[in-house]
Amino acid sequence: MNVITYAASADGSQVFAVASQNTEPPSLWDYDVAQGRLRQLVSGQPQPWRHARVIEPGPRWIKSFDGLVIPYFVLPPAALAGNQHSPKKFPVMLYLPPASWQFQRGFDQPAEFFANLNCWYVAVNYRGGDGYGRKYGEMNNLNDAAKDALVVLAKIAANTNADASRVTLISESNGSDVLMRLLKNSTNHWRGAILQHPEMEELQDGPPSNCPPLLIVAGELERSRSLLEEFTDVAQGSGIPAQLILQQKTGHDVWSTDQIRDELKAEWRFVRQWME
Repeated sequence: MNVITYAASADGSQVFAVASQNTEPPSLWDYDVAQGRLRQLVSGQPQPWRHARVIEPGPRWIKSFDGLVIPYFVLPPAALAGNQHSPKKFPVMLYLPPASWQFQRGFDQPAEFFANLNCWYVAVNYRGGDGYGRKYGEMNNLNDAAKDALVVLAKIAANTNADASRVTLISESNGSDVLMRLLKNSTNHWRGAILQHPEMEELQDGPPSNCPPLLIVAGELERSRSLLEEFTDVAQGSGIPAQLILQQKTGHDVWSTDQIRDELKAEWRFVRQWME
């Protein structure tokens, strides 16, 4: 079971959790500690979706430039899901999670959102990330992590239905460090880069000269807000199309469904604008 958040009752007899058992939208569950009984209180998908489908993330592994095996996940575009066929090429969203987390097999709202809009969604659990043992987690090297992402992208680009000329980078939290290193080290013509609630170590040097259009989404209560505003001003002053969206009454983590919805809508507008 993939648990997003949980809380115990005052007497400790029950545990309530928002979780999913597979790749379905998370539901509200109640676990009776004494009886060892799990009960679904509210379904995360009370009725079938009319305009979308749950697209299962497929786990993959690939040897990187130095032979290290890198795990990653792929959600195909909706037009190709379920062994469907299409002559079209579809754009790619290359996702870089925080090093303190990893993309997992489960319901991931942004991944499902972009896949249902007919994008490849590719999540790279690069070296230095959590979840694959101590040795893997200690391989914290941004240059090598960026190379891991490029190796995965090359594999995706070999698919005849993937359009390697339309790749948008997307990061979350300190995954922005790997994203910025990719921009600095790679000559790829990225269509754009989306930084979700970035942490700022790599951004302190400002945007690279070959920087693509940028969309930064952050909470107005982020500790790095002033630095994000300065970074955006520098980018705009250098002629880089850059936008900073500050979500009201929000810090680093976002739980409001309205804000999550608005963030995804803004990101899709950005992708459509620069994918043309």
